[in-house]
Amino acid sequence: MIVSARPRSLLLLIFAAFILMGAYYSATTLIFESPDEPQHFFFVREIVEQHGLPVQVEHSEGRWSQEGSQPPLYYLVGALATFWTDASDWRAFSETNPYAVQGDPLALGNRNLYIHSAREDFPWRGTALSVHVLRGLSLILGALSLFCTYQAARVLFPTQPIVALGAVTIQALIPQFLFISAAVSNDALAACVGAATLWQAARVARGAHRMRNDMALGVLVGLAALTKLSGAAFALVAVVAVVIGAWSFVHPRVAFVRRVLRAGMVVALTAFVVAGWWYARNLLLYGDVTGLTRMLAIVGQHEQPLSLWDVLADTEGLRLSFWGVFGWFSILLPNLYYNVYDTLTLAALIGLSVMALRALALRSARVVSPPWLLPLSFLIVLLGVLRWGSITPGLAGRLLFPALSAIAILLSAGLNALLPLQVQRGVWLAIAGVMSVLALLVPAVVIAPAYVRPVVSAADGSAPLVRFGDQITLIGVSAPTLAVHPNDEILLTFKWTSAQPLTKNYTLWVKLFGENDELLAAIDTYPGFGMLPTTQWQPNRAIVDVYRLRVSPLAYAPTYAKLSVGFYQRSTLAALAPTTSEGRRIVRPIVARIKVLPTVAPSFSPTHPLDANFGDQISLRGYDWSPTGITLYWQSIHQPAEDYTVFVHALDRDGKLIAQSDGQPHAGDYPTSVWERGEWVRDTHAFALPPQTARIEIGLYVLQTGARLPLVPSGDPSFVIEPAP
Repeated sequence: MIVSARPRSLLLLIFAAFILMGAYYSATTLIFESPDEPQHFFFVREIVEQHGLPVQVEHSEGRWSQEGSQPPLYYLVGALATFWTDASDWRAFSETNPYAVQGDPLALGNRNLYIHSAREDFPWRGTALSVHVLRGLSLILGALSLFCTYQAARVLFPTQPIVALGAVTIQALIPQFLFISAAVSNDALAACVGAATLWQAARVARGAHRMRNDMALGVLVGLAALTKLSGAAFALVAVVAVVIGAWSFVHPRVAFVRRVLRAGMVVALTAFVVAGWWYARNLLLYGDVTGLTRMLAIVGQHEQPLSLWDVLADTEGLRLSFWGVFGWFSILLPNLYYNVYDTLTLAALIGLSVMALRALALRSARVVSPPWLLPLSFLIVLLGVLRWGSITPGLAGRLLFPALSAIAILLSAGLNALLPLQVQRGVWLAIAGVMSVLALLVPAVVIAPAYVRPVVSAADGSAPLVRFGDQITLIGVSAPTLAVHPNDEILLTFKWTSAQPLTKNYTLWVKLFGENDELLAAIDTYPGFGMLPTTQWQPNRAIVDVYRLRVSPLAYAPTYAKLSVGFYQRSTLAALAPTTSEGRRIVRPIVARIKVLPTVAPSFSPTHPLDANFGDQISLRGYDWSPTGITLYWQSIHQPAEDYTVFVHALDRDGKLIAQSDGQPHAGDYPTSVWERGEWVRDTHAFALPPQTARIEIGLYVLQTGARLPLVPSGDPSFVIEPAP
């Protein structure tokens, strides 16, 4: 089909934008931080280095892991593209981050599954060069799939060229497709071959009945089956295309049957010649024509296959990852993105419904209409994905990419059906503009921040706060100065330095302790959330290490929490002993304090209400008696200037002290100097009253000097109560 001059220029613009954006995604995504990228890469290297396909040996995964069971077309093409590269340094790229949060997009860090170093920097060499060549190959295949999508749409909707341009625009600007097309992955080839197969099937359905067309369709079906197992399902699309073409253009009935049988045999035989050897190999090697048994043994599977309803209930991840989930399923798009894409999808579904109703009204909605190839292609791939999800945990949107061309054309046709002719161009320009901006922002706003390395600068001579063995020194800490609440994120910054090269990767632990040593937040990680392990530190350099931690939603508050840090060796659990700058051993280094308040300010109703003003700083608003102690209710009048100690003294009739409880509020975990103006604090003192108690004196004093806060206006040093008889 000849593309007119204007659409051709628009297509070239879309292709150029796709290539440039894809290169941007590739440059932003660190090596092996795309799903299954190392396994795909090592499949290619097996062909290059061993001159043969991987053999899945039981109880031995191989470097390619489960991907060694994949059909080999992408890897054969990849081997041709990279046979000249040297990837002997692959081990330097294969060290994993033991604290990675694979599959958890809500985690606050450690998104990198692998440890990264300067070996990945441009100019590329060795493994880095080989990976980027393969990424470039994937990007070219992604661009080729756009061309095939355009051609398929032009065949299926010959009177609506804007549908074809809209489909290419949508497909090119899906962030997940850009991401996967910029990775070492067979999914870009699956999208390309799926689009080409749909294009040729549409031509056959439109009446291209020569044998060469049937053979071309068979070749493409075979290539699809050599790319992914789901590609074999395109054989059904080919059969339906043959039937539609024969039904629409071949008469009488005998000729129709002859045409279907002849074309079906040509397609089947051609596809078998192209792909049959691979499936025969699986049967001979594994006793399984698909090779899935070895793949499932590595991937893992449910004890019993899930029901269809159970799988459908778990399709949220499928929807999200179709549009965009990055890294190893650990980086989500902002909700705005999904809202935009869901709105476009809903509008397209409404438009497709309108199209179907119009066709029914005109009595032209025939089962043999070529556009029916679109929902057929989508449904057969979707059913295969759902079946896969019933067997194995997790669903990934990229598994739908063999039908991506059909999906894009359906979305475009549905949206176009809602638009009056006079506004179509303007609306499509707006859609393209919005999707372009969203897609262009993803690398900088979503992907790159997940892999930020700590800032390294010249040491500034800061005094040591804590030393950890003779290896690491903490020279700075920044923690929230305002109160936080349960379930809040807190931002912490540490500044480290080392006087010598470190030969081991030490694990940093950060813990926030509340009242009675309740653990409010914690993380164990390599520094930089895994992006700068200690073996990469340079001596006498300052490393600014930033973390986000989430306070437990069940945290008891209020409390003045203690932030503590330390280092240990993961393999042995041996800790680096913390000491002061003078060399004095510290049991648990407290490097900062953080105030934690309840999410909702508490409301108290003391049994015995009071209003005893201590020094115009703190008021005793009441108390409760219990057999085991006394609970005091304080309210700050102004923010107290000191850490006051509360005293509760029991005196007999002669004024002799017979029992006492002295201590800072909350057993020292919530000192008065952090109270805010107007804040209420409940403070319980375990205090069994002796039977001879005549009165109780309550007050506050400065521990260092013993000076008491006087009552206002009387000036008395304590408030006196008499226990009930």
